Amino acid sequence: MPRAHPRRSSVIPSIILASLSLAGSSAIGEVRHVPSDRHPTIQSCIDQAIDGDTCVVAPGRYHEVIDFLGKAITLRSSHGADVTTIDGTDLNNSVVKCVTDEGPDTLLDGFTVTGGTGSEFPFFSVGTFGGGMFNVNSSPTVANCTFEGNSASNGGGGLFNGSSDSRVTITNCNFRNNAAQLGGGIYNLGGSPSITNCTFSRNTASSGGGMFNLAVRDGLVANCLFSENSASFGGGLQNDGSTMTVRECTFRGNSAGEGGGARNGFTGTYVFERCTFAQNTALRFRNRGCGGGVANRHVTSASFSNCMFLGNRAGDLGGAVFIRKGLVSLAGCSFTANTSVIGGAILNDFGSPTFVNCSFGGNVSSSGEGGAIESRDRSSPLLANCILWGNGLNPIVNTDGDTTVSFSDVQGGLSEGVIDGGGNIDADPLFVRNPDDG
Repeated sequence: MPRAHPRRSSVIPSIILASLSLAGSSAIGEVRHVPSDRHPTIQSCIDQAIDGDTCVVAPGRYHEVIDFLGKAITLRSSHGADVTTIDGTDLNNSVVKCVTDEGPDTLLDGFTVTGGTGSEFPFFSVGTFGGGMFNVNSSPTVANCTFEGNSASNGGGGLFNGSSDSRVTITNCNFRNNAAQLGGGIYNLGGSPSITNCTFSRNTASSGGGMFNLAVRDGLVANCLFSENSASFGGGLQNDGSTMTVRECTFRGNSAGEGGGARNGFTGTYVFERCTFAQNTALRFRNRGCGGGVANRHVTSASFSNCMFLGNRAGDLGGAVFIRKGLVSLAGCSFTANTSVIGGAILNDFGSPTFVNCSFGGNVSSSGEGGAIESRDRSSPLLANCILWGNGLNPIVNTDGDTTVSFSDVQGGLSEGVIDGGGNIDADPLFVRNPDDG
């Protein structure tokens, strides 16, 4: 008998645990289905859902616009964005709204969002924002969605985030064929957005064809592709007055008048790590343009580490990079087959950038000088441990500038007026040349 007591007492905690487990499972929330007798539309499911619920949407095209109403719920498609569309055509509104303090537990997952024309933003009296999705003072999570064919007369053709303290998370999404004045794909106004594993293609805007960031703090864009976007400024990406990290992104085939791939402007701190800029163009009226790959204008600081600039073209200044004032540094970067009229790879205009462990090969200045780097207007760039080979007869040119070169390999030696910092050589670096692959 004494041994029976431990066995009985061990059963009691098991019953308690089972009861707690059942209680916990009911707290997970109800799974609701659209369409159904209870929920004929997506919005009707949101209306009746409570925090923790999930609305699962069957394949189809749903002609409606929706509002999450501040609820911490999951709205997901059962079979993905390719077969499940929320279509706001002719409804004159944003297709999806989060405007009631939604947090990260508000999830939109697996839809194509199209046909939106945006909403008015309380602090702006002109135009609409967020054609596909309109987020104000909210921090939702958006995953596995496609934003296509949306527009806004002001900002954020595909999606708009407007808040001083929001932390919107966007992952595995596609933004294509959206249009706006600012940010054809996305316009981030304030907040700290995290945008990862996304694709931006064929979006158009006046500034920031793929994305426009203004007054963003600690924003992150990582593992994203910007392809064939166009704008007057910042074909793929435009940053103004922001603190941004752009990591392992590819900018390919974008176009603008300034900053074909990306443009960083007017204060702000920008960090680019392991990014590729390829075949971007900066062309404007009469084929003039600045910064085929990247334009930096009046930045507080911009750093580029282990980035590749390949085959970019500017109609006027800086085939790969244009710099106008600001603290700019480039380390471990390669510049190959970039072209411009002045400064085949780099044009420094009243700037003093640093280049460390960079290589320049096959860049072309159609003016015949500054195939790799041209500096003017009191620029004072510094080059250390760099290789410059195959960039024409005068790879480094100063026009009212002072360039200092040290411990570098420069074909033909240093040009007249370039300051020799010591340790420089003129010897074939034995580059492996493969013109078909750049």
